[in-house]
Amino acid sequence: MTRRTLFTTPLAVAAPLASPAPVPYGAVPSPRQLRWHQWELAAFLHFTVNTFTDREWGLGDEDPSIFNPTAFDAQAIVSGLKAGGFQAVILTCKHHDGFCLWPTKTTEHCVRNSPWRGGKGDVVKEIAEAARRQNLQFGVYVSPWDRNNPHYGQPEYIRIYRQQLTELLTGYGPIFEVWHDGANGGDGYYGGAREKRLIDKQTYYHWPETWDLIRRLQPNGVIFSDAGPDIRWVGNEKGVAGDPCWATFDPAGTHGGPGMPGDTKSEEAATGHRHGSHWMPAECDVSIRPGWFWHERENSLVKSPDELLDLYFKSVGRGAHLLLNVPPDRRGLLHENDLASLAAFGQRLRGMFRENAAARATTTANETILDLKQTTPIQLIRLRERISLGQRVDSFALEHWQNNGWQTFFTGSSIGPCRLVPLTSALVTGKIRLRITGTQAPPLIEEFSAFAGEPALPVAIVRENIEWLDVWLPDTNRHNLPRVLLIGDSITRSYTKQVEANLKGKAYVGRLATSKSLGDPALLDEVALILKEQSFDVIHFNNGMHGDGYTEEQYGAAIPGLLEIFRRLAPRAKLMWASTTDVRVKDDLAQISPKANRILERNRIAAAIMSRRNIPIDDLFSAIKDHGEYHVEDGVHFNPQGVEVLAAQVSREIEGLL
Repeated sequence: MTRRTLFTTPLAVAAPLASPAPVPYGAVPSPRQLRWHQWELAAFLHFTVNTFTDREWGLGDEDPSIFNPTAFDAQAIVSGLKAGGFQAVILTCKHHDGFCLWPTKTTEHCVRNSPWRGGKGDVVKEIAEAARRQNLQFGVYVSPWDRNNPHYGQPEYIRIYRQQLTELLTGYGPIFEVWHDGANGGDGYYGGAREKRLIDKQTYYHWPETWDLIRRLQPNGVIFSDAGPDIRWVGNEKGVAGDPCWATFDPAGTHGGPGMPGDTKSEEAATGHRHGSHWMPAECDVSIRPGWFWHERENSLVKSPDELLDLYFKSVGRGAHLLLNVPPDRRGLLHENDLASLAAFGQRLRGMFRENAAARATTTANETILDLKQTTPIQLIRLRERISLGQRVDSFALEHWQNNGWQTFFTGSSIGPCRLVPLTSALVTGKIRLRITGTQAPPLIEEFSAFAGEPALPVAIVRENIEWLDVWLPDTNRHNLPRVLLIGDSITRSYTKQVEANLKGKAYVGRLATSKSLGDPALLDEVALILKEQSFDVIHFNNGMHGDGYTEEQYGAAIPGLLEIFRRLAPRAKLMWASTTDVRVKDDLAQISPKANRILERNRIAAAIMSRRNIPIDDLFSAIKDHGEYHVEDGVHFNPQGVEVLAAQVSREIEGLL
């Protein structure tokens, strides 16, 4: 599905034909960026030694011999992505562990020293060729951090890193995107040193020179990072762009100065800057699973087609791109559950865009009217500006003709490369009007389409202000056992089933997991709704609900409100608060990032309140501190072994309350 085939109603809302040709407004895309805008859906393939060690972040001391995907099939992988409607694929050629998926000359830590293909294999080559055969664009991710290389942190490593880039950008055909993340420095193996190495993110990599190298080797490829220079990170790993999401952006460092990978004000990236001086559109990365690498325990946690569609509307539908990670398993294949979800998602997309009901358009300076010929049930609207001349529209309204007058059914701010307006129920009308209500220059609308195919929004769509909400309530009709409710964020999702197994025959276990911050009053409403529906004997709630959208004061004020809901709606329930971040600050977590400092401060606030209320604290951090994986952006995560230890402790603490 290319952009050319999607453009079914090209329009230009501008001054009369006699007027001079329109001139660009503000920052405009380069030819390579315009080319990138054609591919709105890309897949990420996270695949390395972590797939075999069950880790998310490898330490760099892995034996290359563990990498042995005996059924690896690049054609099957790319076919599964294409069935999902994806137009490009980016491979993690090297993750932070330093293991290279191609036979590089820069290190022995690579596929050449694995048993796969008898040491003659090349994952990069096979994926690149499979993508080319199936008409998908191919991109590469090469982690700037290398926890294996003994020279990391020294000038010599920069030469090695650029040599790795050179090998990839000269030996595998056209590269549409080179992807850099912000994970830079920390604990590692480093050739046996086993130490922490920190670098200056602003200066160590000499990024301008590295980007110049990429430009020379792949002049048509775009460069992605949280600082661009071509494509910006959206600022989260949830696959969600801001609304609005402007295509222009001026990345700035957290302490002033220019932004560099790993050092930008990422909270500004979701919306961008309306009058930014750089054309730097957003890319939204997210995984189809809770983790980025394949883990068997997550086979049942694959995002559904409805969830993928929701992400599509919140990324592509807001003018960004969606980069969906689909990790191969230990066989070297995409798991059947992932394939099924992708196929159903692709089918939904094709169905939604199959029938464009727009017949003809009447255009004036600031409005366009679509005449649908007859009364038609419209499910989806798509708008695009002629971005080659800049992003010009500030605001717009969509109206339909009803009862001899125009009635507004949607208002928005940005249009840019793409704006999708899915409708919760079909809009039955004969005419639709696009009215530009605010603009910086004469508007140039390249597409105004109305689709009458399958319903765009799933029946149980997640509300707009929630990235995700996962409620799992225990059966109410079985034996009269105590009932337990686990409340938390993504880590609660990971350990719930294990806790349920541990307490089998002793209690029924349910959960409310959400990405909402405890500072958000809407979360309290959701907790109240669950407690009104069912009663519980134990409520175990963790401090994971610590989103950055709320201040420490708002967070602290919300905790008494949560406890009041427990007291009022679950008066007989025994409470226990859990922390996965050390309240006592026993190690250097606070040195990782300002966000980690905020998490620690919120933990201290919560711990003080729980102590005053005599609510016991489940110190999960002490139980799993040896299984932590420190992430620069969001503090500490836990590997699968850590999750097992965590689940065991949660189970023991709950059993003590039963």
